[in-house]
Amino acid sequence: MGRVNLDSFEGPFSSVFRSPTARVLDEARIVGSMEQTVSMLSESTGLDYKTVKSVLQHLIRVGFVRKGRKIGNAQAYRFDVENELHPLLDWATQFQHGKPKRH
Repeated sequence: MGRVNLDSFEGPFSSVFRSPTARVLDEARIVGSMEQTVSMLSESTGLDYKTVKSVLQHLIRVGFVRKGRKIGNAQAYRFDVENELHPLLDWATQFQHGKPKRH
């Protein structure tokens, strides 16, 4: 995977996990069900194309992403993370703001 400055991430998942996958999941939270291409995600996350492609393949395998329609020659992807990750997202948001909930 290419180099990326993980300290520049501001989303809840990125602030906790500090990884390219976390950055893509933060972007998924922002865009919701809107389809995104690898190039669009690369630009919005600051990650290189190969890294985003690798992350998407992993997220497809675990069921958080599915292929959408083709946009020109580019494959679009749709995220299905909101419901499955909601409790973790709540915790990560609290952590990001310095108030982690204890259960």
